[in-house]
Amino acid sequence: MDNFFFLIALQSIFIYIMFAVVFFSLQLKDKDNQSLSYYSGYYIMLCAIWAVNVSMPAQNLFVSLIAAPFTFCLLYLGGLKRDNPAAKTHWIYAWVITATFIVTLDRFHPSYDLKLWVALFYYLPITLLIAKAAWQRQMANTGDKAYAITIMVLVFTSIVFFRHGSQVSSEFNINRYFLSLGSFAFGLALVLSYMQDAQQKLIDIAIKDPLSGLLNRRGFAEVSSRQLALLARNNQHMALIVIDIDHFKKINDRFGHGGGDEAIKELANILKQNTRKNDIIMRYGGEEFCLLLSDASESQGAMLAEKLRHAIEHASFNYQSHCIHFTASFGVISHSAKDLDIDASIALADKALYYAKQNGRNRVALASELNPSHSG
Repeated sequence: MDNFFFLIALQSIFIYIMFAVVFFSLQLKDKDNQSLSYYSGYYIMLCAIWAVNVSMPAQNLFVSLIAAPFTFCLLYLGGLKRDNPAAKTHWIYAWVITATFIVTLDRFHPSYDLKLWVALFYYLPITLLIAKAAWQRQMANTGDKAYAITIMVLVFTSIVFFRHGSQVSSEFNINRYFLSLGSFAFGLALVLSYMQDAQQKLIDIAIKDPLSGLLNRRGFAEVSSRQLALLARNNQHMALIVIDIDHFKKINDRFGHGGGDEAIKELANILKQNTRKNDIIMRYGGEEFCLLLSDASESQGAMLAEKLRHAIEHASFNYQSHCIHFTASFGVISHSAKDLDIDASIALADKALYYAKQNGRNRVALASELNPSHSG
């Protein structure tokens, strides 16, 4: 064994132990995050592979080839469980076992066709799945993008690694070093991704309501100020809708505060499902919500409010064996975004909401009905 290879092995083992410790430490802080255990397992397995390469040089190629499908499996499961902890994973094990069987068969009956078949059957598709899961993650950030790109580059090196897997050569060693460097690169990308997630969670704590997941007043003020500035530059209007759950106290009295909380979450989900990405939704306080629509007139705001009213009226949710229905009332106002006082507009929409409450609830009221000068 040459000194250069031994040095690379020691450096790789040290780096992989470091990553395994990092992901294990993160898991201790976030025990519900199953993905971290798979990433820890991935780097522990890499350490084991390098340890075999050092201690059993004659068997290092075979052990590396056998272990490789499982390392990619751990990466895939880590990404899958990160976004969907309840995802079923039984099929992936059958896939890995099949790939490992073919690799083992190739050990005793070397064939270029078998290597190519494993690459097309297993390595290429699983790498695409890993990259896709990272790139399309719900909270995808810079770290996820870097990870997806790095893993795609790595797979082509893996295919070359398989192609030359029947011989221990300088070319094989170069590929192995490149794979080691690639694992280090996307380890850094994963750590960056988790760090950015942690930073985003801190921001969310400051600007989002923990129950509904919507913006709180502080968050609404920050986001709406930027949106209104853009609308003002383009000389556009905005529509504002204030929403309040009807007879919310009765829900709390009958089903407890847990039932009331579920009603708030149900309404928040309906609002998110029926609005555009650039619409800004806030939980204003208690059972009251606020919705800011960009480039919208009062009539457009009224149409959306009526759509939401209908959706809420016909929705229901289960809580402790009870099927709970509720309705909501709406106040709508529209105004030019230029020189807009958002607090004054909310107050006027709130008056329209009060008018809707006073006139039967489960209805939409316009600020222009109360004062024609506020017509959009």
